Order: sequence, then structure tokens, then C-alpha cells
Amino acid sequence: MTNPYRPWLEQALATPDPWRAESAPERHRVALDVLPAATGRTLEVGCADGQFTALLAPRATQLDAVELVEEAARRARSRTAGFVHVHIRTGDILRRLPLTQYDTVVCMGVLYYVPQALAAVVRGRLVRRVRPGGLLLLQHERDAIVRGWDPEQGGAESLHRPFLGLGFEVVTVVDTGDCETLLLRRTRGSTRRDRHDDVRDLLREPWPVRLPDSGCRDAEADLLTGEMSGCEDDDDARRRVILRVHGRAAAVGWLGPGPVARQHAITVASHAADDELLTHVARQPTLVAPVPRHPLSSTPRPLRAGEVTVAVCTNRGPDHAGPLLEQLAATFDVVVIENGHPSPRLAELCAAAGVRHHHDARPGLAAARNRALALTHARWVLFLDDDCRLGRGGAPELTRRLGGALDRMADAGAVTGLVLPERLDTDTELAFEAAASLARGWLPKRHDRASDADPRWPLLHADWMGVGACLAVRRDAWDAVGGFDERLGAGTPARSAEDDVFLASVVDAGWAVYYEPAVSVRHRHRATRRELLTQLYGYGLGRSVHVLLRGIDQRDPRLVRLWAHLLIETWQDGRTRPARLALAELAGYLAGPAVALRVARRE
Repeated sequence: MTNPYRPWLEQALATPDPWRAESAPERHRVALDVLPAATGRTLEVGCADGQFTALLAPRATQLDAVELVEEAARRARSRTAGFVHVHIRTGDILRRLPLTQYDTVVCMGVLYYVPQALAAVVRGRLVRRVRPGGLLLLQHERDAIVRGWDPEQGGAESLHRPFLGLGFEVVTVVDTGDCETLLLRRTRGSTRRDRHDDVRDLLREPWPVRLPDSGCRDAEADLLTGEMSGCEDDDDARRRVILRVHGRAAAVGWLGPGPVARQHAITVASHAADDELLTHVARQPTLVAPVPRHPLSSTPRPLRAGEVTVAVCTNRGPDHAGPLLEQLAATFDVVVIENGHPSPRLAELCAAAGVRHHHDARPGLAAARNRALALTHARWVLFLDDDCRLGRGGAPELTRRLGGALDRMADAGAVTGLVLPERLDTDTELAFEAAASLARGWLPKRHDRASDADPRWPLLHADWMGVGACLAVRRDAWDAVGGFDERLGAGTPARSAEDDVFLASVVDAGWAVYYEPAVSVRHRHRATRRELLTQLYGYGLGRSVHVLLRGIDQRDPRLVRLWAHLLIETWQDGRTRPARLALAELAGYLAGPAVALRVARRE
């Protein structure tokens, strides 16, 4: 089970004190007041950057802390470096906790990030970590709203009560109105029974749970003007709200049922550059807040005539590409490149919509992308996958955001956009989003040769820069790097990675690649488990083949070591995923050498 909150928490905890919580000292004081002067062997679940860990350390004979986000754990280790009995590790409570029993277990501000379908499992794990007679400290805010893909959940009032029926008695309750602190003592249970349940828990690796009400129907709100769209048609539905600042997607919030004017429970917390907050909006009738302007923010403007051509490359016929073409045709100059077996129905659809259609006999997505650039004359070509759909505002809004992005990025060879799921209604769609999310965060980023000191950059982790599902390419940069590598991509033996290799080549050639979340589309994820496993296999295969082909092209044996490094990294990352997903991608990596040699011999 991959934690659905990991991407959000990694972004939120990338900088120290992301929430700038003024109430933290008071909450920490309350927690220390209710705990005994000596806590013995202690476990802290979700230590963040270790502020409370450092306060708790003098009371413990041994202090183990677990944190999901490695960057936050690194800061916590630095903060507690003077305590030799403090050990901080990264871990996920949705998978497991240290298999040790403690005199005291502390869990503060963590249980919001547990899907309700797994709440009972996580409660059981926390209970078993407390020895009979030991203490459990729970502290959570009231009326907190979970930010992520789940629907909102209650705060302390709904998170703490279930523990009272699990063999605990109440020692102390401190309710400050905004926060509840509950100290419990375990009065029932046995170590032998706990070990039995731990073993049973370890043997159970659940397929990602279907979360109730995924909330993927969305609205959009502008934090500066207070304007909101997308809630007029059904005020009784809960919606995920994409919040924008200066036109760019900045965060995700939740809008509960009821008229928009009476909303009182929207909370948004997301960090901006230089450790600035994108603040929060709580219990306000409108969505207005002072938000700092990001250095890469752009001012939307309509595209000029002939500035951008949209290319849709497909080999799957009109049923997949048709809905996207209907959205684009009235606003953009569009060209459809079809390879594989030609579909007369797609040609007819393009003719009816006034869209240019070309068939290319060469197989592969990379060949189709090169064909699109060769057939057009615009300065920029925007590639959209045939399984993408435009977000709220449609093509007119996309032109404004893309136009503003191109103004800001004079040295850009390519621009990638934010790709969100169109829906998350099935277990498989949830699994795809958890295992292979196409989003790269809410903040604009600039990638160039100096972005990473690793000499293997940008060949290593080129996918950080974005994905080909929403990719704008400058014609001059395409000419400079010789186009997309036609040995890679969907429709070839390598199956994927043509976008990664192109973006890496653009950076190597001296251009910058910009990630601009204001340019956003929706992606239809794989609907069946077989399609999902095939897709992940293809991702692993493509990344493996492109590294090995680079080694063959350059006669550089060091790139074989890079392939081995990526294989080990994939294996390590796979330990946090359901076994079937991890094995599918790993199988792709292992198949890479044979495919790379076959492609090289064919040349």
C-alpha cells in the first residue's frame, strides 16, 4: 500500500516549518505537561523535522522516531544530533511500525493522514507498540481537514474515541478548543497476542484500498480574487478545489456540501519558494488571502496567431482522441499524427472538425512527434496525449495560461505542464496515481544543467522535469538536439522514455526546461489491473533501454553501472508499493538489456 498522502507531504515538508504553526510551542508544552518526567523506552510516530523530538529526548532512556518524508527526517537527525539515544528512521505507518514494544508512544498530528479504510489497521499497530501498562499520547487538532485525495475527515473528536475501546483507560485529557491532547494507559492485552497480530499484519499486503468519495470532481478558485468556478451545477456535492495564485495551480483544498457562500471549512497549506507559505483560508465566506507572488509566476495572455500548434499523436482511433479534438478544434491550430493501422473514422472526424490529419507509416510515438514538428511551422508545438482532456475553462483558458508561460521562459527549450487524474473512481486508477503519478508538484520549476550537481544529471532522473502527456517543444531546441529518439516510446520495443531522453538532450544542449503547473490537463488513468501492470512494465523497460542505448552509442561502460544503480533504486522504491506493481516495473528493467541489444543490432 503506497501512502496516498506521500506526494503532498513531501512537498509540504520540503522546507523547515512549512505551516509556520504559531500554536506549536503551546501544543508542545501541553504534551510535555501531561507526560511523566521519565518516559522510558519511547516511540514518536510522525516526528516531522524533530521539534518535539528534541524536547522529548531528555525524558527518554531510548527514543525511536519514525517519519514518512526523508527530507524532514534528515532535519530531525540534525536537530537531535546531540542525543546518542535518539534514532530517527523513515517509515510509513500504512505499512508497518518498528516491531518493538515501548513504555510510551507519542502520536501527534498524524492520524489525519490515514485513509478511513485503513484506520482500524493503523490503530491496531499503534496499540501493539504500547506494552501492557504503558502510555499512549494522542494529540490532534479539532475539525482538521485532510488535504489529499481522500475526503475530509474529522479531527481529534473522531480520531481519538476509537482507542478507548481497545484496552486503554484515560489518564489525562486537555482540550484547548482548537486541539485535544489525550493520555491513555494500556490496561488490557498481552505481549504474546500482540506478536501474533504483528505476524499476521506483516503477511498481509493489501491491494490499494478504494477510498470512499475520491472527490475528483473539481472546482477552481483564485486565492487573490476570490472567484470560483465549477460549483454552480451541484452545490450538494463535495469537490476537490484546485486553488490558483496568479493563474498557477498552488494547492488542493476541499469544498464540502452546501452553497458556496456558506463554506466555512476550506483549509489550504502548501509551501512556496524560499520557505514562504501559501497561507491558509479557514472559516471565511470568500477565498481571499495575501499570497506571495512566486518568482516564476507568469501573467496569462492569449496566444498569438501561429505561435503554437497542438499535436495529438495516436494509434488508437477516434474513440480515444475524439473527445480531446472536440475540445481543441475551435481554439487551436491542431494536427493529428496517426501511425500504426490507419483508421478511416479518425480521418473523417478530423475533416469534420477542421483538423489536419496525417498518417505516418513509421511506428512509435517518437516518430509521430518528429513528424508533427516537420509538418508544422509554429515556433512552439504543444503535444497532448490522446487520453488527456482539458480542465475547467477548456481550450480558451489553456491558451491564456500557455501564452503567459511562454512569455516568462525566454531560454526554454521545452515546457511541461501539470497532469492531474481525470477521475479516481476505481482501485486501479488509485493505484496508478499512487505508483506513477504524472504530476510534478504545484510550484513552477526551472531545470538546467546546473540544477543538480550529480554528473549523471540530466540522464539520471530526467522524469523529474515533467511528462510527455503535456509537453510544449520549441522548434529551435528540437532542431538543435536532432529531434526525438525514434528507437524509444510507445509503439516501439522500448515502449516509453522518449520524452525523458528528449528533455535530457534539451538540457545537455544548453536550454532550460520549465515545469509550469498553470498549464494543466487531466489524464485518464488505466482502467484495468492488466493495463496498469503493462504500463508500469513499459515504464521500467523504457528507462532501462534508454540508459543502455546511451552507453552503446557512446561506448561508455559507466552507463552500465548507471543501469545497475537504477535497478537497485527501483527495487528499493518497490518495497513501498504493492508487490505486483513493484514486480511489473522491475521486470521491465530486467528485460531492458535484451531489448537494447536487439535495437542496437537492428540499427
